[in-house]
Amino acid sequence: MDIGSGRRTALSVMKLCRVIYMPIREDLVSLAKLKELEQYFSQTGNGMLRERIKRLKLPYHGSFGRGDYIDQLLWGELGDYVRQLLRGSSVGG
Repeated sequence: MDIGSGRRTALSVMKLCRVIYMPIREDLVSLAKLKELEQYFSQTGNGMLRERIKRLKLPYHGSFGRGDYIDQLLWGELGDYVRQLLRGSSVGG
């Protein structure tokens, strides 16, 4: 879920989650957006949501554009990463 402009709606959904998986990038703009989100959590009395966030550095996927896009997502490096992530957590079980 992209929460860029829909913070209130996203906030109500995030309150229902035990874990919030957040893909992150480490450039200055991305880090500033993350800091702004954390400040928003604090200002709205939802600081506990910061503890639920599991930050993920997703693997680079260089084969987009060749073959079926959905198959690449499911069975490529990104799909492998997500399957391993779910095996190691209590999500779905």
